[in-house]
Amino acid sequence: MLASVRSVSALLLTGLVAGCGPAVGTDDRTAVTAEAIERHTRVLADDSLEGRGTGQRGYDRAAAYVAAQFQRAGLEPGGPDGSFFQ
Repeated sequence: MLASVRSVSALLLTGLVAGCGPAVGTDDRTAVTAEAIERHTRVLADDSLEGRGTGQRGYDRAAAYVAAQFQRAGLEPGGPDGSFFQ
């Protein structure tokens, strides 16, 4: 179980880093910096997310955070229903 939580966390963080890379016309809110990576890591690792286990409230909160960050970065949703969720 711990390995799957780590895998999900790593995937989410990778997506955040990839999704907030600098591009022409973007502002500092979406730039990849050490501070931004640390901020995302702290949010996703926080005890308030209750371990982010599948089907648990903390998992849903983490997914909502990642979706909000993707939207903020200007990414287009890829989910079947036009959202960032599968």
